[in-house]
Amino acid sequence: MNCISLFGPRVIQNISCYVVVARKLSDGCFGGNKGDNGHEFIEEPLKRIWRSSDFDSVLDEKQNVHEYENCTREYFSLRRSFFENAKIHTRRVLEVLQQDGPGFDTKAALDELHLEVSGLLVREVLFKILKQVNYASKMRCAKLGYKFFVWSGQLENYRHTANTYHLMMKIFADCEEFKAMWRLVDEMIEKGYPTTAQTFNILIRTCGEAGLAKKVVERFIKSKTFNYRPFKHSYNAILHSLLVVKQYKLIEWVYQQMLADGHCADILTYNVMMYAKYRLGKLDQFHRLLEEMGRSGFAPDFHTYNILLHVLGKGDKPLAALIF
Repeated sequence: MNCISLFGPRVIQNISCYVVVARKLSDGCFGGNKGDNGHEFIEEPLKRIWRSSDFDSVLDEKQNVHEYENCTREYFSLRRSFFENAKIHTRRVLEVLQQDGPGFDTKAALDELHLEVSGLLVREVLFKILKQVNYASKMRCAKLGYKFFVWSGQLENYRHTANTYHLMMKIFADCEEFKAMWRLVDEMIEKGYPTTAQTFNILIRTCGEAGLAKKVVERFIKSKTFNYRPFKHSYNAILHSLLVVKQYKLIEWVYQQMLADGHCADILTYNVMMYAKYRLGKLDQFHRLLEEMGRSGFAPDFHTYNILLHVLGKGDKPLAALIF
């Protein structure tokens, strides 16, 4: 509890704001029926930093659906008929792609549709293909998705965006076409597209299970084209991405690289690191980080309180969590 006193009056002023959080955490930690022993109360707010940012997101299927349903906001000034036509054209494109096979010229058939290709149409087609991926169809979905991606990218009046590259990467990832996915990343860089925190997230989710996560991190740390907004620097973007995919040990390694590279931790860095230490069972290091954060002049925010309340509660100190 000594480390808490470092924050002085700032803690007292915010106690009332977190009583509700304490009650929720108490329910999750002490006999409640919340999943994952109450961890969702910590992880979800931290992940929300990502979801509320201003870059595109394909973190998971539910998030894909949310993004897809709202992408039409970009076209709010256009008539409703534009969207209706896009849906009709999407169906026509998918009908052509389904005919792909020996003796069928898919490119010529798509050309004969005489479509006005837009970003909305391309995203609709790729998203529909992504939703169809399963064990039996993954090879065909990867093939059809890429054929359409290449065909649309060669048109004079249309240019792919980072979002469409990410959708195609996600199709390759779900279809386990990892070499093709990496080639697409290289193509993005060659054509001048910035690799973003979302690019990193897709790769780390895919390569983490294959034991290549560290190589992905090293590549992005050294990358000069890595656009890491809205985070303070590339390390925070990487740390947050690793938190999303629960790569806690790798978070420790990235943090050491960050310090060696001369970057100082901010409140987001400390929150991610403290949560990783907690999940790894390193409570002594957790408390040292908390004390360091106070000495560095950082006031705890909502996420810090969430983590602290959870740690106190899981340490068989429910009353301390409520008082804090």
